[in-house]
Amino acid sequence: LRTFSMFDKASELGALMVSGVSATPSMSRLTNAPFYFAISVDAEALGGMPVARKLLAATEMDIPLIPDLIDSVGQDLQAMQMAIYPSRLGIALGGLLNDSALVMVSKNPLALEDAMQAQIMSVAGERNGIRYDPEWIENKALRTGGTADAYRLKETILPPSKSSEGSRPQMGAAFQQIFLQLLYGSRGLNGFAGVASDAMIMTFSQRPDVWGRALEAADSKGDLLSENSTLTAMRPWLLPSPDVEILIGVGSFGKLLKQLSRAMPVNVFDPADLPVIPEGLPPIAIDMSTGTATFETATVVPTGVVALVYDQAVKWVTSQMSPDSDDRP
Repeated sequence: LRTFSMFDKASELGALMVSGVSATPSMSRLTNAPFYFAISVDAEALGGMPVARKLLAATEMDIPLIPDLIDSVGQDLQAMQMAIYPSRLGIALGGLLNDSALVMVSKNPLALEDAMQAQIMSVAGERNGIRYDPEWIENKALRTGGTADAYRLKETILPPSKSSEGSRPQMGAAFQQIFLQLLYGSRGLNGFAGVASDAMIMTFSQRPDVWGRALEAADSKGDLLSENSTLTAMRPWLLPSPDVEILIGVGSFGKLLKQLSRAMPVNVFDPADLPVIPEGLPPIAIDMSTGTATFETATVVPTGVVALVYDQAVKWVTSQMSPDSDDRP
């Protein structure tokens, strides 16, 4: 599916649509491994991070991805890439982001890490009955050798008697903890951070193996996601040099849904009703690029994904038409 839009150059959006210079190839700083989700944003190709921020504001898109950090060092930020990979520890123990890596390419990666450290440490204190205790340890020795900066954000739900705010919404705090555990695992938000060449890297677990893979890929070494054979085969139908690329690893979602069904404290859905998703299913790819007052997209949905959606739709319609689903007297 391809789309192409043109804007009046004098309009607010048209003035922000520029043809920048691509500096960082898409998915070139991420490890090639099965993934749930991957995104690559080439800020330079969008006209620079300040232009990208104005573009988001003009489209009224609210993306709460460390906005204060972006504002403080946005002039130097060239690209951002992130991938969420399945973890051998599972959702309940390791969290969704356990194997994930965030790579931010910058003209001054050291300043970027300093800003990230300040951002994490600034959340210290108590809010809504939860006490936040951030920690940042520089040059922590790793058991596999080498060092990395280590960060952690400890969250403690306070009883009303110890909360400076008195009473608090117990249910809201409890659900927040459940969500954060699914996201970060039983240890909460923690990980490694550091600089390699022209990039700042963050992981969301303090696992040396995850850090080692992220560090290697951030330096454009090893097996990279940009060289994935399936993605390479899809390239002729995608944009040649996308400003933004999003990959959805449908083949990994089968295990994810099963883990979520077991990890949830309440039965949100019956595990028996979950679709059977083949692990080898190719990803959905979405590309976006801006030009002079133009916006172009390309979306590739593999036939296997289309067939899966069709089978599930037929299954649902059939279940609705069965006598057992008819509640009429």
